Amino acid sequence: MDFVLKNLRRRLFRSRHATVLLEDELKRLKQTIQSLVIHGESNSLLIVGRRGVGKKSLLSQALQEVKEDPLVRKNLLKVELNGLVHTDDRHALRAMARQLHRESLLSESTESLDGNSIGLPFSQQLQWFLEGLRSGEGASMSLLIVLYEFDLFALHRNQILLYNLFDCCQCTDTPICVIGVTCRLVPIVARLGSDKTRIEPVEFIDSLCALRQDAKINSLSGLCILELLLIATLVKLQDISASQPVNFEVLYSEYAKFCRTQCPSYLYDKPVVFKALDNLIESELVVSGKEALAISAGNNSYRTANSAVIQMPNYKPLFSFVSTETLTECLDAYPNCPVELRFWVHSRTY
Repeated sequence: MDFVLKNLRRRLFRSRHATVLLEDELKRLKQTIQSLVIHGESNSLLIVGRRGVGKKSLLSQALQEVKEDPLVRKNLLKVELNGLVHTDDRHALRAMARQLHRESLLSESTESLDGNSIGLPFSQQLQWFLEGLRSGEGASMSLLIVLYEFDLFALHRNQILLYNLFDCCQCTDTPICVIGVTCRLVPIVARLGSDKTRIEPVEFIDSLCALRQDAKINSLSGLCILELLLIATLVKLQDISASQPVNFEVLYSEYAKFCRTQCPSYLYDKPVVFKALDNLIESELVVSGKEALAISAGNNSYRTANSAVIQMPNYKPLFSFVSTETLTECLDAYPNCPVELRFWVHSRTY
């Protein structure tokens, strides 16, 4: 009780809330930043947690405490990028230059050929930019790059910025630490694939994947029958189309076909079903729009053929992260689950 009262007083009488019960994570962040500045050790970290749990506050507190050391405060440069704002890699690079007051470095990273100015490839521009951060004595200040909404950077085409930053963490003379902050892990793992090993620690990410799998089962257990029917229909459609995203019209058609023959009492009109789909998107069991196209294994022909209509609500691509195995496990434990739905998910018929 004393612990609870102490924390209540702290929250009521302090304008800034200190992080509580995150001592190990705070220590890890401080050690990483100190190693970056003092020993020149490049590194990369990923901070994952639901919105509002204190990810940004944790990072801010770690920076505030390590900057009490004059050596760290003098030799640390910090850049903050946000996936919601910096929607492409070159925009992000320009923002880095602007925050570091080094815009001239980007203007110099062009080659003149026969009087024409030709831009260097992005990777060379980034390398040129980092080389230009060295001081006149040949020493290099340490650079901390914080990527908020990290999952959105993973959705950039080819992830050129991320791959080059991770490569710089391993081979550049400029000490760099990349810290990603996100509330969503699955899109990152799906997009980076085998290259997720570039993010340290690997064990942390793998354990989070396992926790996310358990969280999926818990989320599915809290759904109503209508939402489970939509998830089951979407999973079945993805199996048919080899993980290609589908839209609401196709989803509703298949859902209605099943309900008319097997579960007529669970057949609802489109507005009701659309609202249930919104709930699934909000719970992050389903994604829609461009993110669905990026995460799925869709091909270019699909994107081209549907580029004119994907902005319409009923035709936005949909993709579910739920696997057949996870759905089966959930339905087997779901109380009062319709037998027809359970049999349909277990069967290989469509």
